[in-house]
Amino acid sequence: ICYKTFKQDYNLNIKVLHHTEYINELLNNSCNTLNRLGKTVVYHDPCELSRDIRIYDEPRRVLSEAATLLTAGKEKDDTLCCGGSLANFSATAKQRSDIAMQAYSQINRAGADVMVTSCPMCKKVFERVSDVPVRDIAELAVESMKMKKTVGSPVNEKHLAHEIH
Repeated sequence: ICYKTFKQDYNLNIKVLHHTEYINELLNNSCNTLNRLGKTVVYHDPCELSRDIRIYDEPRRVLSEAATLLTAGKEKDDTLCCGGSLANFSATAKQRSDIAMQAYSQINRAGADVMVTSCPMCKKVFERVSDVPVRDIAELAVESMKMKKTVGSPVNEKHLAHEIH
């Protein structure tokens, strides 16, 4: 939601990137590389990022570099809301939890090792109902970069973590 506001509403005279776009640019420009983590992941398209901004390819490219990306049960324009925001919709905590659980069940039908999203609210909500770890895409990218250091390549982790965040 914040990204959408900066990108569309503030009419800033600067290039505004979502962190999935930025990480993808780092990969495209060979500034960083990711190592395979040996995990299967499923990506949850956050509502605003997918339906309104239409960012689909960048997160999938990043994830495909670091892990085996499985197809979500519902994705892209057909993504499911995590139930965390719902704007002015009035719902009880139980109803919101039910929405999150139903969405999680649909999204991770393939049974990935990790569920990945690129929205802090979605991450927080899905962590409450998921039976697998839920990570932000930046966390997974940094984990993949850290792995690179352990296999012998000199990597300045502090610099890479700063570049991601």
